[in-house]
Amino acid sequence: MSDPEVPFYRQTLDFTCGAACIIMTLSHFDPDFPLDRNSEIDIWREGTSVIALGMGRYGLSFPFLKRGFNVEVLTTTDNIDFLDRIEQRLNPRQMEHFRKIYGERKERALELGLVEKLSGQITIETAVRTLERRGIPIMLTDAKELGDDEAPHWVVVTGASDGWFSINNPLDERGNRRFPAADFERICGFDGERTVVSVFGANGTTSER
Repeated sequence: MSDPEVPFYRQTLDFTCGAACIIMTLSHFDPDFPLDRNSEIDIWREGTSVIALGMGRYGLSFPFLKRGFNVEVLTTTDNIDFLDRIEQRLNPRQMEHFRKIYGERKERALELGLVEKLSGQITIETAVRTLERRGIPIMLTDAKELGDDEAPHWVVVTGASDGWFSINNPLDERGNRRFPAADFERICGFDGERTVVSVFGANGTTSER
């Protein structure tokens, strides 16, 4: 399998890993898409609830869907992403607002064609299948597994073959960080939840790279 060329971008804020992954992926499909802080913040505004600063799977999918990309989500949860963590940080009124915004983003994502599948198991084969179809997988992980503080974190899978896989981690200084394939099970997921958001070119098109 040929590995896709996914440009690297380092997030500039603690809570913009999702936005950084989105603009890396958009730039993969469209080399003219700017990889800069303005794009990072603009995309973050599109995908976040603001009340909870990070992105869940629907917020991550939405900027792609509204631009005509095809998005498939494979997840082990049918609940709000990182619900326990969010409830600890919001008061009841904030949580009520968050649930409404989350529900709105989920509904709009599905209306725009998001395909979501619930699975009890997500393995490296999930990423391999997406890459074989010339898509880009964006994977949920725990930043602690990558050497940072514990927190839900999104990374772009940039390759998976021959006993290894690689990621663009927006907390790193550079991209294509490699891991043995056996580490995928450890790295994938946060607090028991696993999610991979797979992005494909609009109308079946593939990257220009």
